Amino acid sequence: MEVDLSVWTAQRILRKADLPAWQSVKKPLISVRNKKARLAFANAYWTAEDWRRVLFSDEIKINLFGSDGIKFVRRRANKRFK
Repeated sequence: MEVDLSVWTAQRILRKADLPAWQSVKKPLISVRNKKARLAFANAYWTAEDWRRVLFSDEIKINLFGSDGIKFVRRRANKRFK
């Protein structure tokens, strides 16, 4: 089924249905449990001398198209996902 619908009309319909746009919740990339497990693994197999031979560098991510800016979700008030 095809429907000819503008973005603005779709947004208006969603707001009327009590589904406004909310900024999505930022979540950590790795859980505390996984951080501890990774650290335990690193400590079990690497010594302080091994870490002295590691070269750390900064990395940069460049988007050629679009943005990684604010992400929005549609949900009712007081219905935040965890």
